[in-house]
Amino acid sequence: MALNLSAVSGALKRHYEKITLLIVLLGLIGSGVILYWRVLQLEPASATRRTPAEAPAQGVSTNLFAQLDQLLNSPVQQRLGDYDLFVGPRVRWHRGGPIFVDDRLPGDDDNDKMPSEWEKRHGFDPLDPRDAYLDSDSDGYINLEESLSDTDPRDPASRPPPAVKLRVARVRYRPIELRFQTVMPNPRGERRFQVNLGGRTEFHQIGDKVGDYLIEAYEEQPVKMIDPATNQETTRNIPVLKVRKGEEVIDLVYQRPHIESVPEALLARLEDGRINWFRRVMPIGAVFDVAGKNYKIVDIQESHVRLQDVESSQEFSVPKLSPEDFERGQRIRALGGQLPAAGTGGPAATP
Repeated sequence: MALNLSAVSGALKRHYEKITLLIVLLGLIGSGVILYWRVLQLEPASATRRTPAEAPAQGVSTNLFAQLDQLLNSPVQQRLGDYDLFVGPRVRWHRGGPIFVDDRLPGDDDNDKMPSEWEKRHGFDPLDPRDAYLDSDSDGYINLEESLSDTDPRDPASRPPPAVKLRVARVRYRPIELRFQTVMPNPRGERRFQVNLGGRTEFHQIGDKVGDYLIEAYEEQPVKMIDPATNQETTRNIPVLKVRKGEEVIDLVYQRPHIESVPEALLARLEDGRINWFRRVMPIGAVFDVAGKNYKIVDIQESHVRLQDVESSQEFSVPKLSPEDFERGQRIRALGGQLPAAGTGGPAATP
């Protein structure tokens, strides 16, 4: 009996969807049988498995709770108006959990940066942080500045140096060019050197200073080069001026510029709760006046500026302007130079 291919082909076309569904069902049944067989193979191994003994639990450190307990038992007491408030510890979060921060200075009960003993000695309230921003003797310096300088806040003749009000507002770096332009011998056999520093040209000799640079020596160094006229290699002596800046010795080659970045600082002054910027940016060596005192800038760093009192030669650092300075100005302006009367409340200083 011959197979009728056309009939088979026609049947496949008519029942294509049914045949496809049947194949899918058979595949699902086969997958279920294989999965069941594998589960049976795993049951004996899982039945004999034993759970290992658990590792002993690690002890819990009580240091964090002891620290919190200590801070809660000795809170910061602050007097605002007629009320005594107890302020709890500040909390900072770290990867390992909370960190309780106690930023009070020893011996400073109200956390106003003035020692409580100093406040009592001069008749201030050691539990009221607002008195740090008052000028009790009207000499232009608040009690906090008097405390830091250890002057008498009740005596206008005893006042801190004016520099305590200075801050560094900004530090920038200005490129400056130093160039050895020419050498000129005179009839006596001495040499004079034309040097340009920052656009200003002057004649100097050995031992002179050009800004911060000391001229130490002059020499001529042989240099090999190609003569453009003959296209031959030749040796030529190039004038070189040796200058020193601090510990560094620099070779100034004739007509070759030496570029350095010179730091300059913009200073500001804290006055009556406001911040007044100086009108000019000043480099190292600049001399300026503050309240009748002359100061000289001897060093400039990103974090501070070093000043020298021209009269006494005493040196000290001026810090950078900080958010605390702006906050201090707001508190001074809010108090208006005096504390409110008892029972009237008034602006509260935040610890």
